[in-house]
Amino acid sequence: MRLILTTLCVAASTTAQAESAALYATDNTTETAGIITLVKGNLSREGLSPCGTPTTSPVPPPEALITTLKAHQCTRLFVVETVKLGSKRIVQLSEFKVKEPQTVRFSAQMSATRIEELDLIIPRLVRAVLSRKDPRSTAEVDQVTAKESRAWRKKDGEFLMGGAIPVGTSFHPDAKPSYGIGGLVSYEMEHARLDASLVGQFNSRGDELWHGGVTLGAAYLFNAGNTSPYLGANLGYGATWMGSDVDDANFGLLISAGGGIEFFRLYKARMLVDARVTLPSYQLGGQLQPILTGMLGVMLALN
Repeated sequence: MRLILTTLCVAASTTAQAESAALYATDNTTETAGIITLVKGNLSREGLSPCGTPTTSPVPPPEALITTLKAHQCTRLFVVETVKLGSKRIVQLSEFKVKEPQTVRFSAQMSATRIEELDLIIPRLVRAVLSRKDPRSTAEVDQVTAKESRAWRKKDGEFLMGGAIPVGTSFHPDAKPSYGIGGLVSYEMEHARLDASLVGQFNSRGDELWHGGVTLGAAYLFNAGNTSPYLGANLGYGATWMGSDVDDANFGLLISAGGGIEFFRLYKARMLVDARVTLPSYQLGGQLQPILTGMLGVMLALN
């Protein structure tokens, strides 16, 4: 048992050492020291522990750097470079090979229109370099710069307005799908959205379905990125007519639940792909007839 525990401890120690990172900067100004602190914090958040190298700037010559990295058991090497252009800051984060510190593994840079935006771009730069992605793909709702022209930094949420094309059918075995048109109004925050909708499916013929309703609801968005899945529920009032053997119409309270995906959250125009089940409180043909609806929507931010 002692041998097993020892082996596990050694393995854990090796794993920890395997993810230790050295961080250097090309200059040693006070501002750069603050950037180094931000980068270290975000590297730690991503699972990389900092190496205890004696200095962070300037970068030592290659031979001395290799010796230092080996002495401190550093297995990853990052270098930060900052360029000042008036109030603008251009920050570049690069990862180099530890055994060949003149060879770049991956590099990414972002611009901040003012120094206050550095805490927005540094997390994105770190994620971009570690995942080998373009920094533009690492944006979240609360981490966009003024240059990217997003309204999220100015307010807690924004109003959206748009339209949709619903396609739905009843659970009745003889029902056929019908489609229509709808209007959507929402107020969207980082992880939540309040919805109001007026939707109608009205191209019915024969045993197809007439259905329309006004609903209010809310949805939870699972992440703050450009694309997010969501789950939601609505409560409203509507009317339904079904042909074929049912040949009945009724109206009353509607309760629905479902989910979907919202695309382009960081942009003015959004797209929704939604699917939900609606349970009317009224009966058709002597029984409750749930309705399954899929919807494609487009919305524009009003702010």
